[in-house]
Amino acid sequence: MAGTASQVPRPAARILIVEDEPLLGAGLKQSLIRFGYEAEEAASGEEALECLRHQAFDVVLLDLHLPGIQGVELMKRICRLQPHIAIIILTGKPDLESAIGAVKCRASDYLIKPVDLDELLDAVRRALQNGGTAQGRDAPADEVLELDGLLLDREARQALIRTADGRQVAVTLSPSEVSLLAYMMERTPAVCSYTELAGRALGYHLTNGEARELLRPHICRLRRKIMAHPGAPELIHTVVGKGYRLEVPPYAGG
Repeated sequence: MAGTASQVPRPAARILIVEDEPLLGAGLKQSLIRFGYEAEEAASGEEALECLRHQAFDVVLLDLHLPGIQGVELMKRICRLQPHIAIIILTGKPDLESAIGAVKCRASDYLIKPVDLDELLDAVRRALQNGGTAQGRDAPADEVLELDGLLLDREARQALIRTADGRQVAVTLSPSEVSLLAYMMERTPAVCSYTELAGRALGYHLTNGEARELLRPHICRLRRKIMAHPGAPELIHTVVGKGYRLEVPPYAGG
């Protein structure tokens, strides 16, 4: 598949591939080496932890369904061993528990198998540019909101949304969009009035008409970001003359 060597920073970053399917692990390793990275393989959680105890890595490509230690527990141990490492999740079986764990462990990306090489290279590049997102600790409980499978990490400014075909997609939000979405999540299923949203979420004390005009571009941009992903649910509904209501469809919760 297509990809450009100019994407790779110098000196070459070190990547640990944690994958129990030998052909897939070998293929990923060959591809990453071909694009200038240094790559090692581990076939289990225990083997991965042993590698991390003796060598420093910049990125971990982590299959969550492994023999032995797996999933959220493995992510937590990786973060404790190398707090500044970036974790990119690779999974063929996306589920709510792993999605919540990925958010709490500050995973850089959550990719669904089969993954395209260009998509993987982009994820690695983003992780390296961000300097690694894993901080070696869980996010404070009130920083991560969950509503029927819709996750919002206020500190990282990311929403994790499940599409109709079961994929988990991450949406990066502005501070204002985070405040609006968080407030609607906390108030659902109630209708949030224009003045309520403008005042409680954004800190503006306005008349109903002023608040409606202020909110319109914010809500429009938020909807556009969410709906940019094929199969993403229509989460925010306009209640004419009153305000907005958040509705999470059943499939968005898994």
